[in-house]
Amino acid sequence: AIYPTTSTMSYLTRGLPVMRAAAQRAAPRAPVAVTRRNMGGHAPVEYEGVDKIVRDKLPEDWQVVLAILGGYFMLYPISKIFSGGKKEAPAPAATGGGGNIPSIADDSFEAWSKVPGNMAKWEAEVAKM
Repeated sequence: AIYPTTSTMSYLTRGLPVMRAAAQRAAPRAPVAVTRRNMGGHAPVEYEGVDKIVRDKLPEDWQVVLAILGGYFMLYPISKIFSGGKKEAPAPAATGGGGNIPSIADDSFEAWSKVPGNMAKWEAEVAKM
């Protein structure tokens, strides 16, 4: 047989695209031109008024941002200093009547017991138990 068999022929035909792709990858390529980017900033700005005063002291943007954040963070402690703290709630007034007898463990029991007639109510309530 002068011609290769069918199975050998199929291996050759399948291998050709693979060899062609390998040869193309190995071939030298022209370098790709990449644009150099310098991350350009903004043009110099002429400031007026209060901005000029601030920018004379803090020329960079990040310095202005830190100054503003520092101002916000200082507002909280200053407000705590000048607020005077929490105000105590006034003590509840002892009532003469009403029928509600506070517990003996309650802080208001002593003031309640000093009202005339309340101890008699409490003794009557204890006797019912």
